[in-house]
This record gives sequence, structure tokens and C-alpha cells, in this order.
Amino acid sequence: MPSATRPDQPHWRIAPWRFLLSSTPWRSVLFVALTAALGLVLAAPVVATWFVAPFWAVLIARFERWHPVVIGEPRIADPRAVRRNRPGGIRERLRDQVVWRELGHLVVFAAFAAAGFALLVLTLVALVLAVRASIGGAPRPDDVIGNAVAGLHLAAPVVLAGSMAVLVVALYGFAALALAEVSIARTLLSGRAEVLEQRVEELTYSRQALLDGFDAERRRIERDLHDGAQQQLTVLAMNVGLLVVELDAAVAAAAERDRPDLDALRTTADRITDNVDDAVRALRDSVRGIHPRVLVDHGFGAAVDELAARSPLPVRVDVRLPERLPARTETAAYFVVSEALTNAVRHGAAHAVSVTAGAADGWFRLEVVDDGTGGAVPTPGGGLDGLRERAAVLGGTLVVDSPAGGPTALRFTVPLHAEAVPPRDVAVPLRDAAVPLRERDRTDS
Repeated sequence: MPSATRPDQPHWRIAPWRFLLSSTPWRSVLFVALTAALGLVLAAPVVATWFVAPFWAVLIARFERWHPVVIGEPRIADPRAVRRNRPGGIRERLRDQVVWRELGHLVVFAAFAAAGFALLVLTLVALVLAVRASIGGAPRPDDVIGNAVAGLHLAAPVVLAGSMAVLVVALYGFAALALAEVSIARTLLSGRAEVLEQRVEELTYSRQALLDGFDAERRRIERDLHDGAQQQLTVLAMNVGLLVVELDAAVAAAAERDRPDLDALRTTADRITDNVDDAVRALRDSVRGIHPRVLVDHGFGAAVDELAARSPLPVRVDVRLPERLPARTETAAYFVVSEALTNAVRHGAAHAVSVTAGAADGWFRLEVVDDGTGGAVPTPGGGLDGLRERAAVLGGTLVVDSPAGGPTALRFTVPLHAEAVPPRDVAVPLRDAAVPLRERDRTDS
């Protein structure tokens, strides 16, 4: 038998028996009781200190943003949390539209607290009547409610039936009152305009960052081809020209019946072979920097294993994923690991690196830690800054924790799905995040 309301149906449209057997009525009673209790406790202090009403408004707004969780509704987002520049001084705070909406919500909250208190008293009276009618007997002299009902000359079954009907109606009233309070609070406190404005600003910034990233990537490819494959091919062309000259000399020597210098020809041919190998290796490295083939064919875990195998440092890899990641997430995570390993070798003076990754609660978490000297700071246009923008585009974050003296830790967190709930401040341990599919210690050097 179902005991909970369907999430796609309003509470008042489901069958009464289904509603009464669900947790909604009792959650609503708790919700209204918390509102009434807070209103009762704060009524006198707020009235006595009305001149600091904005302070009380902010305090109650914090409570109200959490309050919907009691009835199973999502928390109300704080518009201050998405701002880049938050108001600092008292004057700036008083000019903030969010504070004024919170002040208006304070008045609404007082009305809901009074209504909730009245409904609780009515419910308590109905409950006492129901119990009194079920027990029966003459009321005591000090039983005010019992004597009042006895004065109406109503039969006990009538009182019991009426009290139960009032209780059922009151439960619907609690649910309606709770939903109305949440709806109004979400309208006044969520600051959707600010959130949308911030989203537009972030999208504009991310779009420009992507364009800058594309330009930087083109310059990197051009630089890699110029410094690597192009130089190797230039040397190859010179050696081929030298081989042609030596072949002409050998042909001339053979025409004059002199012994040609075959050792010189062999040496030049070997040099050309080495040049070809170097050029192919340089091209392979450049192509790998654009997008590694192993990532497309075998996924993130295999690609990290390849990075660890090619690293001159011992790398411990612990990747636990129940399934393959989305393509964009795989690519971004791969370049986070690649950048971290490169920085550990070139700048961090590290001796060992650990790579830990897992997925839980709709979020992918990656952590790369080295035991180097630390001091890594994302600079505009740098590799870490570009990776941070990648994370922002995916709706996640890249945190660089690199104090002077080390160690350096890169923590990459992105949602696997658009509807994923943001993680709490306390992260889920990566080792317990998912069923382990791959756990490998690398000590290749």
C-alpha cells in the first residue's frame, strides 16, 4: 500500500486515504509548529527592537530558506551565494534589494506564525474533545472544555465524529498552510532575477573564456608543430639533401671505378631514419595534446593509466567508476590530470603523485595530489585557469590547494547530470564513492 504522495500530483488532488497515510500531514504539522514556535519566541524581541528589523529579517530568512526541507521541498537558494561582489558596509546592505524583500517576508512570516498558532490551538481542542468523548463520563468541575460541550447537550458519538472531522480538515489545513508559506517564501527570498542575471554574466564570461581558450589552443598547436614536428622535418629535408649529394658522389666514384664511401651513405640513412622517428613522435605528442585516442576508445580510467605510464614520476591511480563518464566530463578530467602531472614534473619538484576519482550522488570527483614544493597559482590564460573555465562551463568547480612548501592538490568536481543536487560542504570520501572497477598502484619511473 502506498504511503507517500506521488511527486507529480498536488497534495490536495490525491485520494484522502492516500494523503492521510502519507508523511505529508505530519511533516506539515511539524512545519507549521516550527513557524509558530519561532514566531512566538521572537515576537517580543522583534517588537522591542523594531529599529533593527533588517537584522531580524535576515535571520528569519536564513531559517526560511532551510525550512522547506521539513516537508520534502528543496531548499531556497540564497541570491547572495551567486554574486561575485557582495555588499559589504551597512549602507550597501540597506540598499540591497534582497534585504528589503527579506524585510517584507518578515511581515508575511508573522502572519503565517499567527495563523499556524491558531490552527494548532484549534487542532489541540479538537483532539481533546475526541479523547474526552471517547472516554465518556461526567466532566470534572475544572474541565472547561468538557463542561462547555456538556452544556450543548450533544451525544458523545456526535462530539467524537465532529472532532475527528475537524482533525482531518485541520491536517489539510496544515498542508495548505505549509505549501503557501513555502511558495511565498520562495518568491520573496529566492531572488530568481539575481540568479538569472548572474547566470547570464557567467555564461557571457565563460563564452569569452572559451573563445580565448580556442585561440590559446590554436597557438599551442602551432607552437608544438613549429618547435617539434616542423624542426624535425626541416632536419629531415637537410639530411635527404645531404644523402642526394653523397649519392651523386658515389655514382661519380663508381664511374671513375673508385670505391664509393658506403659507410657515409649508411650513416646518413640511419640519421634520416632517426629524423623520421622523431618527427612521427613529435606529431603523435601534438595530436595527443589535442585529444587522446585512448580516451575515446577506452575511457577515462585507461587514459589516466597511459598518462601515469608515461610520467617520469611514480603515480598511484585509484579510479572507481560504475560506468563511463559523459564525453565532455572525460575530456576535462583527462586534461586536469595531464596538467597536474606536467606541473608536478616541471615546476613542483615532486617525487610522487596520486590520482583519485569516483562518482557518487550524481557528481564526479577527481583529486590529484603531489608531494612537491607547492605554490601553484592559476594565472589568467594559464593552464589551470583554462581548466577552471572548463569546470565552470560544465557546472562544476576546480579548486587549487597549493600552499608554499606543498603539497599541491587539484580537486575537480562536476555534475554528471543537469539535475544533480549540489554537494554539501563535506565531500563524500572518494574511496567509498562507488563500486571499485579499477584500483591500481603505479610506481613506474
